[in-house]
Amino acid sequence: SKTAALNQTPPERIKKLHEIYNTQGWKAYVQANLDQVLVGPLGTNFPPFFIASFYARLDRKDEAIRWLERGYEEHDFRMTLLSVSFEFDHLRSEPDFKELVHRMGLPE
Repeated sequence: SKTAALNQTPPERIKKLHEIYNTQGWKAYVQANLDQVLVGPLGTNFPPFFIASFYARLDRKDEAIRWLERGYEEHDFRMTLLSVSFEFDHLRSEPDFKELVHRMGLPE
């Protein structure tokens, strides 16, 4: 499929993710994607910002903030989206999140 060609995900993996979503729901689907990223061939080369967004969607705040800190340290250019990305809306009141946004000089 075009999707598999674009993101280099084998069609059987895409099918499995669809099955997980259909049978177990959104959070299981996000967790399966996160698991794939963390143990897959991309490994540590996957952008910290995206890994943080997976954790944020799973409502795992500490892990999300830890990966955002890593994104900051690694100068992940996606971090400039921190104050506008909806995935992090429920983290905005967290002191560590506020401090990171402030440190980056982004609007709250």
